[in-house]
Amino acid sequence: MTTRENPDPVTQTILSNARDGIQEARTRCEEAIDHLSRNEPVGAIGALAGLEERVRYVITILQVLRQWQDS
Repeated sequence: MTTRENPDPVTQTILSNARDGIQEARTRCEEAIDHLSRNEPVGAIGALAGLEERVRYVITILQVLRQWQDS
């Protein structure tokens, strides 16, 4: 039996992927802020491109994990 402290391999993989996705989103936001501080709105747009899809991906895999754990 697995616990929250020692999740099964599937849970570990999903959580790792979620962490990676969140870290990528964080990095993109930091890059956008850097561009804006240099008065480079086009650079900020580029840094944020694809951010919404990445966040949606993380939400989706976490919802799947929750449903899987609840079943």
